[in-house]
Amino acid sequence: MTLPEPGGTLPGMVEKRRSKRVDVRGLLQVFFWVFGASYGEGKPEDLSRHGIRFKTHRPVDPWTELDLQVIFPESFQPEASFRARARVVRLIPGRRKDDLALGCEFVELSPEADAQVTRFVDWAEAREPRRKA
Repeated sequence: MTLPEPGGTLPGMVEKRRSKRVDVRGLLQVFFWVFGASYGEGKPEDLSRHGIRFKTHRPVDPWTELDLQVIFPESFQPEASFRARARVVRLIPGRRKDDLALGCEFVELSPEADAQVTRFVDWAEAREPRRKA
């Protein structure tokens, strides 16, 4: 596994966020698969139209593509979720040895999922502005 540079950026990667992020700790659930095989569950930290960051105990190599299922809270929209393909672009070591945050960029997101994410980001920002990441 390639170690990140300080701040979690992978070697050769330039920081280039394209959209606002909102803090989603405690609001979303995320499940991920690698190469179609069930792999793990994460604790989402932030979300934007272009990606998601979540903590996990499962090691994942940089640049790996993941299939994600993200479940929205009932207070946003009952039984709402979306699926996306995402690439790991940041690895952020946690305090404990087995903690790792993955910064993922969406590489496949349907127009419907994109609209859902946009609505959720706006909803989360309006709901509690101090939660911005």
